[in-house]
Amino acid sequence: MNLLTLVPLGLGALLGAFLAINAVDTGILAHGLLIGLFCAVGFIWVIKRGTDTGGTVDPAAGDMPYNDALVRAGVIASTFWGVVGFLVGLVIAALICSLIAWVAILFTGRHPRGLFDFVVGVSRWMLRVHAYALLLITDQYPSFSLE
Repeated sequence: MNLLTLVPLGLGALLGAFLAINAVDTGILAHGLLIGLFCAVGFIWVIKRGTDTGGTVDPAAGDMPYNDALVRAGVIASTFWGVVGFLVGLVIAALICSLIAWVAILFTGRHPRGLFDFVVGVSRWMLRVHAYALLLITDQYPSFSLE
């Protein structure tokens, strides 16, 4: 058995049980049960499998096969989460600019032009993406400009 796999799974199962027992609402209860269940199933699966789950491999002996499907899935997941992270970062930046603009308006009485242009550009870009992806209004893919 590999302790580096079993210990985190066991701790995860205990954390899930702790969350479920001490839950103050149904959301925490559900997440605690899910964490505990998945970690417990993983713990049992690793024990039942009975093989080493992460021992050392000697690359010189040819024991390490190249897993093309895993690399392909990793590239796809990295690209997807990179785009999602960029979009979330863009929205957070627009919200922060809105808060800064609110403070500027409070003290100066006018909206800073650069912040205004950025927030309006992000809003327009998000509207174009939603029109393309969700509402299927247009066939033209939206440009990446904020104008």
